Amino acid sequence: MKSPLALSTICISLAFAPMAAAQSFPTGCFVRAYTQEHLASHPEQGVAEVQMRFDDRDLSLTIMARMGRGGQAARDGARGLDLMEFATCDSSGRCNIPCDGGIVWLHRNEGDSILVRTRGARLATEACNTTLPFSDLAENRGQITTYRLYRANAAACTVPVAVTPEPAATDATPDPAPAVDPTPQPTVTIDP
Repeated sequence: MKSPLALSTICISLAFAPMAAAQSFPTGCFVRAYTQEHLASHPEQGVAEVQMRFDDRDLSLTIMARMGRGGQAARDGARGLDLMEFATCDSSGRCNIPCDGGIVWLHRNEGDSILVRTRGARLATEACNTTLPFSDLAENRGQITTYRLYRANAAACTVPVAVTPEPAATDATPDPAPAVDPTPQPTVTIDP
């Protein structure tokens, strides 16, 4: 038979477990815009700006990203595009993108900033449509990429008005295609 102390400890732990999980789910808008200097020093990074809006009412996530010129943007032909996706989440912050679009998960909620990770999270010009331009939050699919985002007011998380590719006329010299390396790569952390 369990002692009264052990039973009360178990009951208290069970009572507070849902609150702890609910507190870990971030609420609101988190953003990051990378400087040209940062992107130049991280040519493998294809995301120039990212916004994530977490809604605790229905445990959902809206991801919006403006693609840069390098990394996965160059690999996927998505340079300069505004891409987005929606996901459903659990209370711990694990968010699934429909149509096998991948997963984004909350690694750490620090209040005014969060760390989110992915091994693959499709972003597209139209949800679930991979016949239109799309790319990925992960720099290398299957390998963890981490983003640090900062809390912002709700107006900072706006849906892109139009999806417009970067004009080709400004490309005096196209970037070379990235080399494909089949060997496993280490985890990528984007400026934590």
